[in-house]
Amino acid sequence: MKRITQLLARLSARTGGRYAAGAALEPLEARALLSAVSWTGMGADTLWSNIDNWSSGVVPGASDDVVIDSGAANPTIRFTSDAGAATVRSLRLNESMIMTGGSLRVSTTAVLRSSLTVMGGTIGGGAWDSTVGPIFFTGAATSTIAGDTQFTGSISTINNRVRVMDSFSLSGTMTVNGSGVDFFSDVTFDSGTFVLINGRLGLGAGGATLRTMTIGTAATVRGYGSVGNALFSEGVSTNLINRGTIVADQGAKFMVVAGVGAYTSAFTNQSVVRATNGGIIRIAATDLGNYSDAGSGTLTGGSWRADASSTVMLDYSRTITVNQSTVVLGGTNSAFSNMMDSLRTNNGSIELGPGMQWTNYNAFSNNGTITLNSISSLSLPIAGTHTGTFVIGLGSVMTTTGFSNYMPSARFVGSGTLILSSGVLAMRDMFGPTSNVTLSIGRNAIVNLAENVHLGGIENNGLLGLTTFVATLSGGFTQGSGGSTTADIATATSIGCIDAHGTVNLGGSMTLTSSTGFDPAKEGLPMFTAVLIRGSRVNGYFRTATQPSVEVGGYLWINTGSSLELWHNIADFNGDGGVDGADLEAFITSWERGLPINDINGDGGIDGADLEAFVNIWQLGGR
Repeated sequence: MKRITQLLARLSARTGGRYAAGAALEPLEARALLSAVSWTGMGADTLWSNIDNWSSGVVPGASDDVVIDSGAANPTIRFTSDAGAATVRSLRLNESMIMTGGSLRVSTTAVLRSSLTVMGGTIGGGAWDSTVGPIFFTGAATSTIAGDTQFTGSISTINNRVRVMDSFSLSGTMTVNGSGVDFFSDVTFDSGTFVLINGRLGLGAGGATLRTMTIGTAATVRGYGSVGNALFSEGVSTNLINRGTIVADQGAKFMVVAGVGAYTSAFTNQSVVRATNGGIIRIAATDLGNYSDAGSGTLTGGSWRADASSTVMLDYSRTITVNQSTVVLGGTNSAFSNMMDSLRTNNGSIELGPGMQWTNYNAFSNNGTITLNSISSLSLPIAGTHTGTFVIGLGSVMTTTGFSNYMPSARFVGSGTLILSSGVLAMRDMFGPTSNVTLSIGRNAIVNLAENVHLGGIENNGLLGLTTFVATLSGGFTQGSGGSTTADIATATSIGCIDAHGTVNLGGSMTLTSSTGFDPAKEGLPMFTAVLIRGSRVNGYFRTATQPSVEVGGYLWINTGSSLELWHNIADFNGDGGVDGADLEAFITSWERGLPINDINGDGGIDGADLEAFVNIWQLGGR
């Protein structure tokens, strides 16, 4: 001290008194010195609480970075109630440890390279990395996680109740097997996977009357058991919000969502609820935020998916008549039990997976989107009004009735088959220029085109009325023996026809009429041709075919191999169905009168060249 006083005096003399010799000295702040403490195992046992087992000669404390690594000895460290409430700065555990009581917290990190088994007591605080060394909670005694704690890696609970008292996060997997994990503060799982094996992921009171659990966008709860409920003994209302994924994926086993404890339970699905692999997901909340009684039962928001032989169900007899959510019936024998027999309006999205067959016997209206994936089927036998889109996948079939009302916005897209089983449909172009949907017209159905349409193909066993419109097909056209097609020849250029890019197979009948009384003879078109059907190949003929009458000549039905055409046959000049001398005589008589029909070569005049042209045609028996 005397030396320091002397130094201050010298400084004062040199700085004009800036540093006075008698200036008070300020004490330095207290500093905690961090220390590395390692396990020596020199004690007579492997207890954490034994001071002889530590390099420092004392049990580690809050400022210590603890390393437990005994090399080949591989002892099992025992943390008992004798250790009391221990806090360390960090922990690196390279040996197995069993905890049966007491409390172990870290303020920074705990890295486990060997297993930690908790059979009672408390762990927590900081970031725990169990990627290599897993954490097991087991045994009859209740265990606790306390302090704001982040877990990375693997955690398992086996027949043990775990109470989580403070903030909790998981980047990894927690398996809850035959036991329960209850959170005693509001909790949000931002990530991680929770696997329930007859397990419970629940909420506890912790002094509150309402607790909220939120499953974040990157989090998944799967398996069978319960999520978002509370034990009756907790006496607390619960609120579960799903922004991630909840999956029931064990055959014939239930995942109960937001079950009732002592009081009410609430659930809102903002993301995915799914049953798969034969699992059953049961929404047991007394208050379901996605459901209202409006419209006799409306489901709004979220995605609800039942895969093959799996079931989604809502408790409390909630009947869905209006869908404003996303529903996926993902395969054979999928079931959304509250919707299948009651749905009347779709304003959202419904998807049928491979093998799914659904018949809705209600008067049903689709104002959203219904998608039929490969080899699925939808039957709507009762008429409804539709403004939305039907996506019919390859190999899938939709059956409906012509009595339904398809508004201008309604669309059919895809590559499957639309069966019109009965009724009369005035069909607009509901398919679009790139559609590959095949229209199958049943024997009790009538389709009348109301404008030009684009389709993948047509299979006609009923009545197809083209009037003067064109059906453009990316595929083929087939008409069965009981099918019939009608078309109108209004003018030389306004003719109903089928323009197919695939193979055409003809059968049944075709009837041509003329709503305007069009007659090639009167129009001065003796060589008139109407192309009625085009295809890459045209096979066969109609069993019966009728056409309008003409004043002069007759009609021939000609299959060119790639088209079916109607030719005005001027050689049959008297229209008696044969070509003979009477036709030549009738032509000469008309030619002498200079009638327009005699302009055979179409040069605008009637002269010997026309007579020569007719004789050549007549000698051939027609064009």
